[in-house]
Formats: sequence, C-alpha cells, structure tokens
Amino acid sequence: MPAGQPVAKKLITPPVKVTGSVGAWTNNPYSRLEDYNFGSHARTLKTLGYGDNITFTFAGPVECEQIELVTGYSYLPRCILMSGYVELLYAGDKEFQHYGTFKDGALTISPDKAVKALRIVSTQRTNGEKSVIIQPLRIVAK
Repeated sequence: MPAGQPVAKKLITPPVKVTGSVGAWTNNPYSRLEDYNFGSHARTLKTLGYGDNITFTFAGPVECEQIELVTGYSYLPRCILMSGYVELLYAGDKEFQHYGTFKDGALTISPDKAVKALRIVSTQRTNGEKSVIIQPLRIVAK
C-alpha cells in the first residue's frame, strides 16, 4: 500500500441480542440490529423518554478497538437520541459502568477491555419525533 494511504478498518459482527424498555415497530424490530446489515435500522414505538434504554448483549466478551453507536437515519438527522449516555458491562464485571454521553445522536466508544454488553440510556423528555431510529453497531476489530 502506498505511504500515506489510510488503512481500512476491519468491522466485526459478534453475535448480539438487542432488547429495549420500549417496544419496536413490527417492520423495524430490534432484531434488525442483530445481523449488522448497515442498510437497515430498528425504530422504537415511541420516542425514548427519561430512563428508557436499549441494551446490546453479546454472546461472549468482545475485544475491539471501537464501537460506534449511531441513532437517526443514515441519510437524514431525524429521529435521533438527542440526550443520553452509554453504559458498558465489561467482561467479569457485575454492574454497568457509565462510559460517555451522546453528541448529535451518536457516540464512539474505545473500550479498555472486553465488552459483554452496552446499554443506551435516554435522558431526554422528547426528541420532537414519534420514535428513535437505532442503527446497527459498527465494531472495529483490534
């Protein structure tokens, strides 16, 4: 590869189960996030309110460089999580730990160790929309 060319990052797709405290639309269920099809998304039945959450639980601990969480449509900044944070459950831990807050409906995570689960927690009252769109995780291999 010529000098100065960016190195392509390898995305991984570990088995994951997605659940939420708010239901999802029948034609856009949380299971659409489990196959890492980056052209699809899940859509909540209502906007996420204060304390509502969506949890991604991996089948086993995931070692990775980064995890990118994106809300809203990929082509339009609508139906995003305007205010919220992410908690991580590291392998071997019993409790989730606060990681960081969403900015413009997204957050990039650089975990220190293997991740067993992550949880999006809403701190918004409303986003001015009827729902929140969740895109599949983008997980970059170590």
